[in-house]
Amino acid sequence: MYAPAGFSQMHTLEAQPPFGGQQTYKSFAALTKILPGVAWQVTDRLSLGSTLGVAISHVELEGPYTLQNAGLLSGLPTLVDLQATGATPVFSFGLQYELTESTTFGVTYQSESRFELEGNTLATVPVLGSSRYDTHVHMTWPETLGFGLRHELCPHRILSADLVWFNWSQAFDTIGVGLTDADRLLFPDIHDELPLSWRDTLSVKLGYEQVLSNGHTVRCGYIYHRNPVPDATLTPYIQAILEHAFSVGYGVQWRQWEIDASYMFLFSPDVFVEDSELLGGDFDQSSHTFRCHALGISAIRRF
Repeated sequence: MYAPAGFSQMHTLEAQPPFGGQQTYKSFAALTKILPGVAWQVTDRLSLGSTLGVAISHVELEGPYTLQNAGLLSGLPTLVDLQATGATPVFSFGLQYELTESTTFGVTYQSESRFELEGNTLATVPVLGSSRYDTHVHMTWPETLGFGLRHELCPHRILSADLVWFNWSQAFDTIGVGLTDADRLLFPDIHDELPLSWRDTLSVKLGYEQVLSNGHTVRCGYIYHRNPVPDATLTPYIQAILEHAFSVGYGVQWRQWEIDASYMFLFSPDVFVEDSELLGGDFDQSSHTFRCHALGISAIRRF
């Protein structure tokens, strides 16, 4: 089981009329994969592997939202509280080749995760009031292609580097939302698309590992990930503008367990949106910045 992607954000901002004043902009999205896998050592140097399983995603959105591409309803301000969940098949494959006794090269591909999420939404419309809808969300997490290199300077010092391409331009071009079967009269079905127009990115990941004399291990790393979000479609609901990440870690052997702890600091440059292409005007003349501190701990027991 893996949790390769997701985001969670909550902001209190000044909203535009008719829902003026301080409003909460809250979003959550999680991607989890259950991936049985097989591996085959073809030669002493070459190994192949593949997975085939299921991906599960859950999304939530709460706050002001202006309909963007909903036909005659485009531009209508609403308050939404949306939740939806779904599953889809996914796969991956990769290879690992030992260039020398101390240098290993790898390639891996992960398929996109294309979801038809289902759930419900409580939508509030000026004058009409509130109604609950059946909800369908069309959302795709991107396919990726990665290249990695691992080199042992000596048995106790290891360098590594990865390049990972993310196909954001196809996955996060738009997110489609369908609201049907309202539980109150006068509330029409709504079919909308949120334009994102994200661009593809290439992440650079660098790492160093040192095995100490007591058998413990220290690690450090750096990641550069170009901001995939155009200024014109930047929204606090999906504020994925983090570009830099620094990390440190420490690992110990305890009985038959490998215990590893890590800390990561992620940050973005300041982004200013002068005139947003999103309808509603909520994000015109807005400044965005992001800082994140992450702690992690893992335990592995080998049999």
